[in-house]
Amino acid sequence: MRKNIKGVLKEAMSTQQLVSIHLEPSNMSSCSVGYVDALDNTKIRLQAISLEGENAGYEIRQLDEIYRVDTDTFYLRKIGFLHKNRGKIFSDIDLVHPGDNSDILFSTLREAKDKKVLVIFVILWTCDPDDSIIGYVESITPETVQILSIDDYGRNDGFIVVNLKEIIAADCNARKEQIIGFLHRKIGDRPHF
Repeated sequence: MRKNIKGVLKEAMSTQQLVSIHLEPSNMSSCSVGYVDALDNTKIRLQAISLEGENAGYEIRQLDEIYRVDTDTFYLRKIGFLHKNRGKIFSDIDLVHPGDNSDILFSTLREAKDKKVLVIFVILWTCDPDDSIIGYVESITPETVQILSIDDYGRNDGFIVVNLKEIIAADCNARKEQIIGFLHRKIGDRPHF
């Protein structure tokens, strides 16, 4: 049975189901995620949830601007899982100063390996943070680093070896890595949240 946008939103409101609403057909990754809080003939109010699973206020949108509504997707299950576990995800770490004659990248990666924290690598040949490699440092030599790659859902995604000279930037234990690390610890390679 086909449902219209308002019907899907009304059902999601009654079942307290997480939804994503899309307003820009030219930008598929741009959406609002949350719980339908109120609905009338022309507007929707979402109790918004951030990409990190945190409460993000309320968003009011015109129904006639919504071209797509998603429910029960793997992405929404991930956001819902993060939302249920908010307050348990983030923690600070302290890194040791690398020393005057030490290579900062090498020292940081070695310490990330020892502390088992995720690192995001921006590689010279991509230069795009969205195409970066996220993972745990498995081993490191003065020339290369071997990474256990972890995908955005916390699943193992194979091993990658990169020449250290190709790394133009790295983040260690930043918010995105902490979220993925939390998912990896809680979900691992299980297919569902």
